[in-house]
Amino acid sequence: MHPLVVPSTALRAAGWSPAYDNETNLRVVLDEVRGEHSIMGRRLGRSDATVAGASAAGATVAVLGAAAFVRAARRARGR
Repeated sequence: MHPLVVPSTALRAAGWSPAYDNETNLRVVLDEVRGEHSIMGRRLGRSDATVAGASAAGATVAVLGAAAFVRAARRARGR
């Protein structure tokens, strides 16, 4: 997922210093994502989550309909 990894010692040697420690960083991230949904690492607002849920429901109905159609076709061939 992350093809480039640089050790912190190399970053510090180049003059970089962290703006946050681990605890502060976690608190900032949690404050940013509070009350939002996430799918595959992408944050979604409420309207996006509603659309995604409706799309998933539609896809489920399509799969169930296709399965019923295949089952009916198999029964018809078996007669």
